[in-house]
Amino acid sequence: MHRMIPPVATAAASLVLVGCVERVNAPIAARPLDAPRFEIRDGAHNGGNPHFYFLPPIVATPNATGSFDATPSSRPQTRRAASTRRKFPA
Repeated sequence: MHRMIPPVATAAASLVLVGCVERVNAPIAARPLDAPRFEIRDGAHNGGNPHFYFLPPIVATPNATGSFDATPSSRPQTRRAASTRRKFPA
């Protein structure tokens, strides 16, 4: 019986230590997976895409820096990839 005390004490201490560790990825509150997220993420808010800005009346006018570049084409481009099929001997 005395041989069981150290392993049980070690297991209990391990569980206590693991249970007290703060998890970075732990959710703050449980919410359904399909619940909407009401956070705005753009170039001016919450570290979003620096090339995209929400505009009024959704948010206040952003303080965008830089100049507008109208040279990028808005047409989608498609390219046919080279064939990667290999012919194996039968």
